[in-house]
Amino acid sequence: AIKNKLVAERAALQAEADSLSVTFGENEAELAQLEEKLRLETGSLGELFGVVRQNAKELESELKSSVTGVDANSYQKDIDAI
Repeated sequence: AIKNKLVAERAALQAEADSLSVTFGENEAELAQLEEKLRLETGSLGELFGVVRQNAKELESELKSSVTGVDANSYQKDIDAI
């Protein structure tokens, strides 16, 4: 009786372990997809920030040398923040 109970318990635990293994595999695949998506979106965002910084530097130099840039200093904090 005890042996049958232990065998049944072992079978139940094995079934649970198999189920958890399948779930783990599915989660691992989903995680890999999400990590790839994050990598791509992070790259795009990094590229966008690079373009913004480049344009801010160009704007800064233009404002410094501009004849009409009398109020250029009012924008300097914003440009420096970028």
